[in-house]
Amino acid sequence: MRITTGSSSIWADIWKGHLLQFDMLERSPMSNDTGKRILLGFLVLAFVARPLFKIGSQYLYLSDSDWKQLVQVIFLLASAALITRLYCRLSFDAIGLNHWRVWTRREKLYFFQVVPLACAVFGVLLFPEVQLFIQKTNPMHLVMTILIPALLWGFFQEFVYRGLLQTELIRRFGVVLGVGASNLLFTFGPLHFYHFGNSNNPQYLWIFVAIFSIGLLFSLIYHRTGNLWIVGIMHGIGDLFMDGLGRAASN
Repeated sequence: MRITTGSSSIWADIWKGHLLQFDMLERSPMSNDTGKRILLGFLVLAFVARPLFKIGSQYLYLSDSDWKQLVQVIFLLASAALITRLYCRLSFDAIGLNHWRVWTRREKLYFFQVVPLACAVFGVLLFPEVQLFIQKTNPMHLVMTILIPALLWGFFQEFVYRGLLQTELIRRFGVVLGVGASNLLFTFGPLHFYHFGNSNNPQYLWIFVAIFSIGLLFSLIYHRTGNLWIVGIMHGIGDLFMDGLGRAASN
């Protein structure tokens, strides 16, 4: 059921969407046992799953394969889905993977504005990389082995840190502490901890400000909409352009 703020015109829905004034989706309350399962599932996905795949990839002869990243992100997403459904005993819509029919008009308008706009902005800012990629002799191979994995990797991060962790921390501690704590773990936890390897260059560590700020935006969008598809796809597009495209163009 939606907690609605009333009907409005299409133009009002457009600008209210950009102000993050969405009709929030009221979800069924979760038990403390489910919350504990969510936190344990998060710990497995955040700290165990990737090292486990790294060990397994050596036995599957994937360590030096171009397809390693695609196989890894499929493994991670499958693990996240199984943990959510079988261990946490949650339906996917409980963490924001809502069917299109329950999206509000405001969510749909926001999504179909922000996604093309993000692609256009990244395309302009990274135009040299786009040109280099277009000139590649086998672009489809790079799409499958670099760009799609980058897109799915961004979606996986939102699934784990917003869909699971933020949902449970807000239930336990409220919006401010829940959003703040989950975003701090997103910024300084295992996802981005490798940036500390450049601590000999203090200016480089300003990257954490950018990571925290972007993560906070995704956290607020997810909290206001309850829609994991929106932030997952937005994050995936960012990773596709900022990380995947550069690596694909240089290969």
